[in-house]
Amino acid sequence: MQELYLEVTTRCNLNCRTCIRNSWQEPLGDMDGETFALLLRSLPRLRKVQIAGLGEPLCHPDLVGMIEQCKEKADEVELISNGLLLDGEIARHFLEVGLDRLILSIDGAEQETYRKVRGGSLSKLLANLEALKELKKSRGCSHPQIGCELVAMKDNIEELPALIRILKARGVEFLIVTNVLPYTADMKDQILYGEDFLRSLPGRPDPAAIWEDLCQELGDVPVSLPAVTWKQEGRYCRFARRRALAVSFTGQVAPCYPLLHSYTCHIFNREKSIHKHILGSIRQEPLTAIWDGYQPLRTQLDEFSFPDCPTCSGCDMVEENLEDCWGNSPACGDCLWAAGIIQCP
Repeated sequence: MQELYLEVTTRCNLNCRTCIRNSWQEPLGDMDGETFALLLRSLPRLRKVQIAGLGEPLCHPDLVGMIEQCKEKADEVELISNGLLLDGEIARHFLEVGLDRLILSIDGAEQETYRKVRGGSLSKLLANLEALKELKKSRGCSHPQIGCELVAMKDNIEELPALIRILKARGVEFLIVTNVLPYTADMKDQILYGEDFLRSLPGRPDPAAIWEDLCQELGDVPVSLPAVTWKQEGRYCRFARRRALAVSFTGQVAPCYPLLHSYTCHIFNREKSIHKHILGSIRQEPLTAIWDGYQPLRTQLDEFSFPDCPTCSGCDMVEENLEDCWGNSPACGDCLWAAGIIQCP
């Protein structure tokens, strides 16, 4: 085991159109001190801990202390946040405890676009980002490295070059662009990938042309761009290859974020029920024991021996992820993460 994806809370200060909360019925809560202590005791030395999950980590009252303790167990600690609760005090704590990397989620260059997607204040977020940049400069700190994750969709794709200019001016050092995964029917028309989308474009351009304007604005800023087309070849489980596990706020352990909770989503206009796949609970056994029991599935995920569900003629087994036509469980044959269409840091 080399990486841990840690969900410290499922509470959030926003109600984004793109969020999984629009399609699940699970309770909200924070990881309590006992569960976190159990986790720390069973952690081996790790390459990275990423604190994110399906809530806003800054909603957890003990977040700074958790980061500090994770730093004792991992070479790097990374945090993903919407940034709206990042006030001056928290920013100073991040520098003091040595947070290595902060990734902020921003989805529009205009206030109305940002409000439409996330319901928050873009100006507040940019002010927080500017203040963090100035704080790092005043203290001569190179950490945390600041990056941004952009969720690309039809409503904001034309604004992304302008957004990159805004972010570069505020000290952003790298970018991650991901496609949107629709959790509700009204978001299906927002996708920028797949054959139906490409056929809708004049002249059916090369998929790489989708990001041409964005890349021109980047200059030397590193960026990770998502795939636009589905390809059976080259699919792999990024979580399995990184030798990672994901832990929920209740202490349940899954192979990845997408299997940490149950929800519905839309895969190429087809509704799919995702059932969480829990390997165990750190409240019942050490994480190292769960990791050992996970190895047969991890090997299969790393080899990615799953059918090519999106290009198949179709069967009702694709309506859920419980089992596929090859007898695999969980069924990962249409995983958009494995195809690089959806990206996680």
